[in-house]
Amino acid sequence: MVEPSKPLARLRSDGVLEFLKDPPEYHGNPIDGKGALVTWDYGYDMHQLITYWTSFSVEITRFSDRHQGILGEYTEVILCRKR
Repeated sequence: MVEPSKPLARLRSDGVLEFLKDPPEYHGNPIDGKGALVTWDYGYDMHQLITYWTSFSVEITRFSDRHQGILGEYTEVILCRKR
């Protein structure tokens, strides 16, 4: 089941980085061996959040083309248009 988006870390008003997931999650980063902190786990409502944060019109399309070898997960294209 797809979940709604949720923050995994945030910067508090006092400047302290607060981890909302224990342990914190990191992705690979070719520039820094420590990785890159994951700050959001985006869910089904991602397009609504982008619209709210930016006032853009947002469209998410999944792309799949067996002849081009484009199959599987993470094939979404996010199109944002300035209003």
